[in-house]
Amino acid sequence: MGIVLDVPHDITMEKGKHLLLKTSALGGTFPNGLHIGIVKQLEESGDGLFKNGKVYLQNDIAKVPEVVVLKPILSQKN
Repeated sequence: MGIVLDVPHDITMEKGKHLLLKTSALGGTFPNGLHIGIVKQLEESGDGLFKNGKVYLQNDIAKVPEVVVLKPILSQKN
């Protein structure tokens, strides 16, 4: 299990539905769209500015010792 922090207030959950937590490419460390886990509930954070929640991680994510992401090099046309 993990924790997701600083979730903006405009992120809401419909009753009986879960949120899929994926990576974004914003920090430049991870590529966009890697499935991390599922968020089943969000709660107000202590500061009242954001929300926090528990993340139920994929069962096999702890077994991954290292990840290499290969991206194709796009050729430039002259």
